[in-house]
Amino acid sequence: SDLAAAKLFISQPSLSEAVKELEGEIGIRIFGRTNRGILVTTEGNEFLGYARQVVEQYRLMEQRYVEKTDRKSVV
Repeated sequence: SDLAAAKLFISQPSLSEAVKELEGEIGIRIFGRTNRGILVTTEGNEFLGYARQVVEQYRLMEQRYVEKTDRKSVV
């Protein structure tokens, strides 16, 4: 959608192409189109749940090791 593309600072066609490539790579349809717009498929919903977990784990690692929060000094 145009809103998602704007939030990612890319064009809508670029976002659509990236999603299409991802769907081809993982072998599932994440989004389905209807006359009312775009809907997340059942498989897509499961995939997005895992993707959110990966992103959250990355953020935690980044905070701990890149931003060095809650890190004990090595002596």
